[in-house]
Amino acid sequence: MGARCLLKTCLRLRDLQEQQTIRHTSLLDEYVWAGILERTGNLVKIKDQDALRDILDVQCAGLLRDKAEAERLLQELGLDIAITALPREALLLARALRSAPAIPERAWHQQLSAELFGDSKFLQKHHLLLRIYSQWRANAGGSGELRIKAFETVQHEQGLDLLQVTVCCGQAVLDAVHASGLQHWDFSRLDLVVTCENLSPFLQLDLPRGLLVSTSGYAGGAVNNLLRGLPDSCRWVHFGDLDPDGLFIFERMQQTTGRDGRFFPTVSFLGETDLPGYPAKRTWEPERYVSEQARELARWGAERNLYVEQETIMAAVNGPALTLRLLKGQ
Repeated sequence: MGARCLLKTCLRLRDLQEQQTIRHTSLLDEYVWAGILERTGNLVKIKDQDALRDILDVQCAGLLRDKAEAERLLQELGLDIAITALPREALLLARALRSAPAIPERAWHQQLSAELFGDSKFLQKHHLLLRIYSQWRANAGGSGELRIKAFETVQHEQGLDLLQVTVCCGQAVLDAVHASGLQHWDFSRLDLVVTCENLSPFLQLDLPRGLLVSTSGYAGGAVNNLLRGLPDSCRWVHFGDLDPDGLFIFERMQQTTGRDGRFFPTVSFLGETDLPGYPAKRTWEPERYVSEQARELARWGAERNLYVEQETIMAAVNGPALTLRLLKGQ
């Protein structure tokens, strides 16, 4: 049983024990070859009940307990995250975050990573663990930096203009302390803000007007504070990855800010554009989402068992055409 697929394999074996017959997955092939399971077409059933029970007791019980306990602790922390890999590491991280006394300095995650895993970059190497840490920090109030590209005048009360900073430097980066002072900026004339999930598309995109804001993956307090402070008439479009995390980020931003937004890519854009995607790593669950647009997008992904990244969209559609579709919300 390979280390990368260990938990996924255990979950499938548990499903099989409970249901007696499940759909085939390559994760179960070694057990079919060993004569423990039997495959008929696209279905797998149990051939040796005792052997399967031993595997679940010896190899899987601890992993499944760690997964359940980690998810319980994450729920206590206000995080709705399913543990799909590294259950022991996720449990260690959840315990550490639960006992953290306050939001630490920005680089604390490297110290934490070294203390827990003996590697200061371990969290950064594993998407699930980084997601847990990033969402915890955002929930706890760690605003982090705020990256903005301005395409019209937005002035600070002391005269600094974000448009001029963008023209001169490519973007404006407000550190955590200064990002908390958004009341000193005049956003009253804005009628458009586009948030962007990943840094590379943020750096490449230009808009005809408004602001482009990087969410740095899981949007932190500074981004949400900015959205809360915009005029009610200001339109908000979120450009994200079409995957479960991308839709979850968008819905969480809506719930946190109390602002309705529009997710891009839309189903109409996806249907009209020949985009290469990659096979879904997790099962789409459309019913998990609150908004109809998120559920519709999740159904589109589920029907095709597909994810579509922002970078793929950027590569497939030229800049002006993409910007036009993004702003139209089509």
